[in-house]
Amino acid sequence: MIEFSSLNPYDTLQAVYGDSPEDLINQLRAIRTPIKIVAIVPLGTRHVAYIMGDIRTSTIRKKGIKNGSKDSGSA
Repeated sequence: MIEFSSLNPYDTLQAVYGDSPEDLINQLRAIRTPIKIVAIVPLGTRHVAYIMGDIRTSTIRKKGIKNGSKDSGSA
């Protein structure tokens, strides 16, 4: 069964600010988890990227897996 903590698809929306386009790119590359870039916009002299985390990795529960180990059924 798939369980969601929120039905809002933008629940994980975050803003990342950069002083220049290169600074923003470096900050986005430093993020090690899967992200989706929703938009990149200028904000005065700065740049902002609106990103969302990849919610599929943390919301799907698989059958047979409990506490990080797979039930093998052997004794």
